[in-house]
Amino acid sequence: MKRSCMRLLVLLLAAALAVTACACGKAPEAPPDPSAVTPAALRPAAARIAEDNPGLTFRAFTVGTIPVVEVLTDDETLRPLAAVFHAEGGCKEDALGTAVTFAEAGYRAFVMDAPSHGEASDGQTRTLPEIAVQYGRQLDSVLTYYYAGIETADLTRIAVCGESMGGMSALWYLARGGHRPFGAAVAMATADWQSMDPDGLVSQSWCDGKQVRGRRAAVLPAGYLAENEPAAVTRAFIRPAIYLISGANDTDVTTDSVYSWYGPAVESGAEDLHWVIYQGCGHDNRPAEFAADAVKWLADYLPEPPPEPDGDPEGEGG
Repeated sequence: MKRSCMRLLVLLLAAALAVTACACGKAPEAPPDPSAVTPAALRPAAARIAEDNPGLTFRAFTVGTIPVVEVLTDDETLRPLAAVFHAEGGCKEDALGTAVTFAEAGYRAFVMDAPSHGEASDGQTRTLPEIAVQYGRQLDSVLTYYYAGIETADLTRIAVCGESMGGMSALWYLARGGHRPFGAAVAMATADWQSMDPDGLVSQSWCDGKQVRGRRAAVLPAGYLAENEPAAVTRAFIRPAIYLISGANDTDVTTDSVYSWYGPAVESGAEDLHWVIYQGCGHDNRPAEFAADAVKWLADYLPEPPPEPDGDPEGEGG
């Protein structure tokens, strides 16, 4: 009975999000029907990682048009979810190692391909900020699938993780997503997009996993950063536990750019923020231990699983 109520709530939430999208002038996206989920074969890179981790189960599928790979130890236990976002120019297989680290810690972890990347390539050129926002929105579609079709996915305990553009998507989801993750792990990213170098990451365009320059590049709509950046929703960073790393030599996402939202969040009451600045690191050489350190740190904030319901209310009197 409780599970049925949860499913009803998520469908109502999806409908509310669609109405909000209409009010903002955006085309609403219908939540995916679990029957629209299509199994897929692991791509070679994922298959190699699966071979190296025989104790884990790897599954590839699409939710609507969103390519996904998930990693878990078993499908019989109620597990928290970890959504991992890959960086610009990459694909879901590039972030699968991070998903493995979360899965080994007991999560049901998964990675999606971002728009204009990997198997989600569609020949369309998009600006990086637009991709980051659309990537974050994809998570709600995949979580709707887990709500509707997977009994052992615990959507009361969600973590998000990402690097660079993926970190932008993770922070965007904390501020503007349809669910409230308990925690996040973010590398080389900031929630204050307007503070970033206007000729840097936020100026990039991507098509089919390749950066597009010159006249073929997409143009970011006026006011897009101000309207969509996570930093505008400071209260969103007060409750979740956030493990954040930066490189002291990062010129794409400077420490000043990170502090421009980190400082106000702390001043507003955020207590569970952990920021590590690595000396000698730039934007593209984050420490290899990032995922393991983040999972270990987040373990102190992972909520207890919900209690099992007593009896079977649906079966009483039957």
